[in-house]
Parts: sequence; C-alpha cells; structure tokens
Amino acid sequence: MGATVSTARSSESSNIKGDMKKANEIRDKKGIEAATDFLEDNGYRTGSKEFTKSIKLGVNEANTSGSVGTQKIEDPQDGGITVELLGVQEGFNDRVGIFVETSYDYRVKCLRGRWNNKSSGADPNDAVGIAWNSFQNEFFELAFGGGENAMSTPKHSEWNEDVHDPSRGRTGFNIDDKEAFLDWEDSLPNCTVYKGLDEEEEDEVYGTNCGLYLEPVGDWDPEDRVINVAYTHAWANISINPSVSFSSDGPALEFSPDWQVNDSTITTSDDGTNLEMSQAEII
Repeated sequence: MGATVSTARSSESSNIKGDMKKANEIRDKKGIEAATDFLEDNGYRTGSKEFTKSIKLGVNEANTSGSVGTQKIEDPQDGGITVELLGVQEGFNDRVGIFVETSYDYRVKCLRGRWNNKSSGADPNDAVGIAWNSFQNEFFELAFGGGENAMSTPKHSEWNEDVHDPSRGRTGFNIDDKEAFLDWEDSLPNCTVYKGLDEEEEDEVYGTNCGLYLEPVGDWDPEDRVINVAYTHAWANISINPSVSFSSDGPALEFSPDWQVNDSTITTSDDGTNLEMSQAEII
C-alpha cells in the first residue's frame, strides 16, 4: 500500500467536473501520474492510496459445477487487480472528489489463430460501495444537488441507483471488468495460426475511475472526515447484479443468488478493513 499527498499551485480553475473529465481522458492515454499533474497544474490538491489484490481473474478457474470455488482462486506471483483511491479538492473551496481507480493484469495465449483468455474479467460482476458518512456522524453531503449530478462514471462503470441512499451517506457503482478486457484484446496484434503455441500477451489495463463529488458539512477536523470504500471482484456462471450493503464498519457487497457467486474483496489488511481516505490526506 502506498500513499501520496500533493499541494497544488494556485489557479483560478474551479470547474472540478469539467477538469476531472479532462483528467480521465489523460489518465486513459498517459496514466494516473499525468492526470494528477494536470489537476495540480490547474489548482487542485490531490491525495492517493494504492492497494493490490493478487488473484487470478475471470471464469477460466471454474470447477465442474460452473462456478468458481474459493480453492480455485490462486495467488499468482504477479498480477491481479490494483485499486487506487484518488482524492481531489478544489483550491478555492472545500469541494472534494473521491474516485476509485481500477487496473487489471490481463493475459491471453495464442492458440489456433485466436487469443484465448488466461486472465480476464467476467461480465460485469464487480462492484464499488462508497460511504461518506458514518452511522453516528455527518461529514459530507453530495455536491451539485446530489443524485446523478454528483456522480462520475467514465467508461466501464455505471452508477447503481438501486443502492443509493444519500440520507445515510452511501451509494454504489457496478464495474464492467470484462468490457475493459475486450477493449484491450481488440488492441492486440493479430494472433495467427503460424505463431507459436506458447506466445502470450499480457498487460496492466486501465479499467475505470468511478466516483462522486462531496461538500464538507459541520466543523469536523479533516482527519475525522473519513470516506470508506469497498471494491469486490466476483465470478459467476450467470448474469448477476451486485448490490451494496452497509454496516457500522462501512460498505460491503452482496450478490444474488449468492450460492452461485464467489468473490474476493480488496481491503487494506487481512482483517478485512475497508479502503478509506480522509480529507486530511487530500489537503
């Protein structure tokens, strides 16, 4: 796990939604460092934390029943899913953006003129839950009037309105990790019958960076204003829609019917602690 905090140079920029759209385009082409450089050059403060879960991706590890058993989820020496929390605050007010960035290590192997999946996502079974208030305290409220106006859903992600509950400070997103894989697969060179059977391609592929915009409320210390995030990667042999549940410990993910789904949640530690970022880590 790594963490960085940067202080921006002064700027008159205050269009955080427009600037984040530009930053997303930069991130897609040049990486997160180029995107944060752009934001800082335009007067924003940024903070980031990175978490990596080493797991095999996709349905290729299925057992005979068609679902993926936990015994089949193996830790490769490298690869898996990387989740980065990116916090952004405008230089001239307290408005904050919190974004969940994902990257996946995808692999394919050339066989009989076709790329065959060795590591890929399954149709959209991944989900993100974000809680910006605790059950006892209100730290933030949604910016821009709330609802869809407060959400950021670039490619491969969509806002889950069914679990949206602003009165309790929580919302969720669905992530299409399979579509991210297909976009990457389409960019690969042709796999021909003349190529060796052992030829492989692999890369770390950018998924999405869904998130939301918040306004601080009350007189809380920035260290106390903590945003909790849960990211869950799941496998299933049917089409499912994950939903977000919340407890006193923060957001969690639920899947229905759960008996056909196995999942792996990315956390900060072995005891299941949620991903989190405080306002102090941004400013």
